[in-house]
Amino acid sequence: DMLRYTMDIDGDYISLEKEIGQMQRYLNIQEVRFGNEINLELDLEDGAEKRKVMKFMLQPIVENAIEHGMAGKEFPWNLLITARHEGKDMYIVVKDNGTGMDEAALERVRKRIYDKTESEEEEACFNIGLKNIHERIQLLFTEEYGMKVDSSPEEGTTVTLHVPWI
Repeated sequence: DMLRYTMDIDGDYISLEKEIGQMQRYLNIQEVRFGNEINLELDLEDGAEKRKVMKFMLQPIVENAIEHGMAGKEFPWNLLITARHEGKDMYIVVKDNGTGMDEAALERVRKRIYDKTESEEEEACFNIGLKNIHERIQLLFTEEYGMKVDSSPEEGTTVTLHVPWI
């Protein structure tokens, strides 16, 4: 359950499959809230599910996808999560079929995520979760890791998490 998950002994890390399980519980709550099924497709490379990832890494991304990408859009809502490894690195990609963003909006989002000095005041709720994930990944795994966001209008948004394969 959620509380035990939060209090888990091993601190910042959790297996990818447990992190996905946690995120699926969150999705179930959202399905009830919106009265609609959210289609989740998982495409994980063999062995990826046992790898350690940062706890609470996926839920804010999915939350963002729902609130800012899919909430204004006709059903069906689709989420695809893939995990692949390249050498010592793992790439976890979360792709939604939401409304997406144009270049200008995407630039603003990126600025809020990467700019250390950016004030959290403006549009505080939007992407604070994303900025937080990016910074936590870098604190845990060094600055060669992190998150990137890509999007185009009507194509949805893709968030790529670059973490070690551990």
